[in-house]
Amino acid sequence: MARVNSPIPVRKLAAASDVYARGFHEGNPAGLDGVDADLAADNIADGVTIFGKLGTFVGVLVEDVVGFDLPSTAAGTSGTYYRIGPAIAPTEDVTLNSLTQTYAALSRAIGTVVAYGKASDTNKLKLRLFMGGVQVAESSAFAATNTEFKVVQGTRALSGSVECTAVIHNYDASITRYLYTIVSTPNASPYGVILTVGSIKI
Repeated sequence: MARVNSPIPVRKLAAASDVYARGFHEGNPAGLDGVDADLAADNIADGVTIFGKLGTFVGVLVEDVVGFDLPSTAAGTSGTYYRIGPAIAPTEDVTLNSLTQTYAALSRAIGTVVAYGKASDTNKLKLRLFMGGVQVAESSAFAATNTEFKVVQGTRALSGSVECTAVIHNYDASITRYLYTIVSTPNASPYGVILTVGSIKI
């Protein structure tokens, strides 16, 4: 019987295909990124290594950071430089500030809430940050004996038109409480609670 030769085929990688067929593979002096120029550090997420290529891509800024000050509802005054905010029923939330933006697909958003004031009772009121209906951060409790800054910050992946809100929560199970915000002069409008939201596309 005659011998039949069946040579193993010589293969090479192609940038347009992920096929990796059996056979002898031709080398490329320029490496894998010589086969496909898209295998570049700035196309790979920062800190991720693919075939020995360490990524440096950190995202493209697709929206400016935006924010605004929505003063708390003035229900009266307390002292010379305080304005009483809305009534917060037992175990309830009251929205103090909200912001709706349209986010690009696969956006990572970051939100920050800043408030300066005090509570009608110590350890009863806390700031919360909601992004797309999900609570992502909460402050420590406001004191009633002194004014203080409260800052909360959180992140969440968002897409499309989404509302983010700054909320005050009353942890008292039986008594309505109030947040006293600071005013610059007697009977002036309160500074309010500042909500800032920005995002980058991942």
